[in-house]
Amino acid sequence: MKVWLTVKEAAQELSCSVQYIRYLIVGRNRKYPNRIKTENGVIPSNMVKLEGTKLKQKYLIHQHSINILKQIKNNKK
Repeated sequence: MKVWLTVKEAAQELSCSVQYIRYLIVGRNRKYPNRIKTENGVIPSNMVKLEGTKLKQKYLIHQHSINILKQIKNNKK
């Protein structure tokens, strides 16, 4: 069993999109007419490794955080 998963592997395990996993890691900026609101990611930064260059970033997600996200997903049902 791998300890660090790529974004694509995490998306397959959680059966969701790659874009959603990236949102959970980084968060997003919402643009309003008078301001920009920043939302932080859900996955803690100590559970994510950042590899690659500035132009092409590659995230690796720890297996433990995937298990936590699975529990959250099951509790919402």
